Amino acid sequence: MVIKVRAPAHLHTGNPDLSGDMGRLFGTLGFAIEYPYLEIEVSEAGKDKANDRDALKFLERLRGRHEFPPGEIQLK
Repeated sequence: MVIKVRAPAHLHTGNPDLSGDMGRLFGTLGFAIEYPYLEIEVSEAGKDKANDRDALKFLERLRGRHEFPPGEIQLK
């Protein structure tokens, strides 16, 4: 089985709440944009592997907490 996920970039803007009327320090608004994006492909493999060092670390930590077969992560 192969799982593919494509996520758009997210621009986040924030404005300080100088008066404190909102009960928090900042008011924020986010925008999803089409490009750049992150595409991840996950599939079963004979051993954990990835084309990105951080993705491999994430996979190893995740497998340390949950029981599932070895996998491969490809960031595109």
